This record gives sequence, C-alpha cells and structure tokens, in this order.
Amino acid sequence: MSPTAATHLLDEITRATGAAGPDPGTVPQALTDRFLAAMAKAEPHVPPVHATGHDNIVVRAVEERAEDDRKVPNDVLYLRQHASGLSLDRMVAANLTVSEEVTLSTADLQVKMAMVNSSKDAVQTLMKNQ
Repeated sequence: MSPTAATHLLDEITRATGAAGPDPGTVPQALTDRFLAAMAKAEPHVPPVHATGHDNIVVRAVEERAEDDRKVPNDVLYLRQHASGLSLDRMVAANLTVSEEVTLSTADLQVKMAMVNSSKDAVQTLMKNQ
C-alpha cells in the first residue's frame, strides 16, 4: 500500500467514524420497537471462513502483511553480510529499499491500528447506548 493510499484510507476512516450519529432521543419509539423485535427474531450470521483459515479480520490483516514484514529483516541481514562487497551505488540503493519497506510497514500498521481503534470506539459507543 502506498503512503498516499494509506493516508487517504486513514482520512476516510476518520471522516466516517468521526461523524456523529442521530440523537437517540429523536428516533421514534415505533421504530425502536420494530428494530428490537427484528433483532429478537434474527438468527446469528456466521461469516464465511476466508482462504487464510481465520474469520477474525485482525488475524487476516496481520497474516496478509506478514510476508512483507519479513522482507525488512531479510534485507537488513543481506546488507550486513554483503556490505563489504557492494559498491557505493548498490549499498545506497539497498539502503533506500529497506527504508521504503520500513516506511510502508509503519504506514500499514498505523492504518490497521486506526481501524482497530475505530472498531473499539464503535463497540464502546454501542455498549454505552444499551
């Protein structure tokens, strides 16, 4: 994920979760009763298990990014082992590659943490309104 895309996604998440919902006092009682009746009759829906074998969105997100996260230590190890044999141009290029991978990993982690915090805040709001 590019840093621009990550920033855009973070802005969208902030905009979507930062918007205030309707005031609970303005919802007609008939709609509230209808919603509660529908929820009482509803059957639990189990989402399908995805190709990773996990139905937890956080576990899936971590697994999807794990391969890219392994690149950074591997590239640093390569630089340590081959530093004496690399030309200055190759060393600078390899250093820039590692820096880019670290930056992308950090941005990706920040976006995921924003999603987790947003979900946590939504659940806390839901529980508070119960």
